[in-house]
Amino acid sequence: MSNVRILSRLAALPRSAQMLTFLVVVLAGFFLPGVAGALALAMVAVVLGRLLTLSWATSTPGLRVMRLAILAALVAFALWKAFSH
Repeated sequence: MSNVRILSRLAALPRSAQMLTFLVVVLAGFFLPGVAGALALAMVAVVLGRLLTLSWATSTPGLRVMRLAILAALVAFALWKAFSH
């Protein structure tokens, strides 16, 4: 499925549904133990990473750095959650 079709479907959803879904997955990632939480956070990281690549050309350098830092922190937390006992 192409990016345009996926983004078109997401854009058709109400903003409240988009935000609530994102919030539920993030909270599940934080509160689920071990690999389950890490997988939820990894899903969020993949979506954020894809949105970062799509908006890279129009972002300012400062915004790029901030978004990369947030993405790196999310990936680091997901890895910590997956491999800590």
